[in-house]
Amino acid sequence: MATVRWPLSTAVPTPSNSISNALANNRYHDTMDDPPAIRIHPDNAGSVLEFLVDEAGALIQAKVTWQEFANDGYGTCSEHEQWLPMDQLALIPGQAYEGVPRTSAVSAAASHAAKDRSSPSDAALPSGWPQQVPPPGVNGWEKAALTWLFEQIPADYRKHIVFAEHPAALASAALVHLQHAYRAVAAGYRTAAVDLKAYLPPDALDAVLATYRHERERIVHCGRSVPLVARALEAHRHP
Repeated sequence: MATVRWPLSTAVPTPSNSISNALANNRYHDTMDDPPAIRIHPDNAGSVLEFLVDEAGALIQAKVTWQEFANDGYGTCSEHEQWLPMDQLALIPGQAYEGVPRTSAVSAAASHAAKDRSSPSDAALPSGWPQQVPPPGVNGWEKAALTWLFEQIPADYRKHIVFAEHPAALASAALVHLQHAYRAVAAGYRTAAVDLKAYLPPDALDAVLATYRHERERIVHCGRSVPLVARALEAHRHP
């Protein structure tokens, strides 16, 4: 089985680096409701993406994202995402924490145990690698990788062999379509509460808005995964 080292150095050109960077950094999130804020001790604040709870439903940890600005004279900003224990955090009154996803610590432990029993090649995968694609070197991984990339763009692209032959072109097209998909989801989310209020019961309207939020996160995760898969394919074909 071939060994693939990460990160791969093979560059995958995109029509604009800002597309993949924006998706990866959630830069388009300001067009939709942001996750609720949370205080990070001692003097920082961020947004909470997910809670880890015990069997009684009590909060144990929170997956938090926040920004830090470097004191370098340029105002350089770095983004962080990390699980933190609740004793390092403080809930802020008035924030809508009831909508934050909650994961049971019991199910999380079972999931980690399953990963520990998985093949050694799984451990070599970079963060953000899509679950639908086997690790590089596993039988059939290249076909699965191409299939996954094609799923990010309109089906008619499959008719053009150039995209199957050149993963860089396929990744470039996928990132462009993901960017536009994100903007479409954001527009739908902004207008749904007003446009659909007269036609849907409250629970159906809430479900529509929740679907838009879910799609937002899916698109962002795909935007992070596309360059990883494309670089792996390029490295496999041009070692």
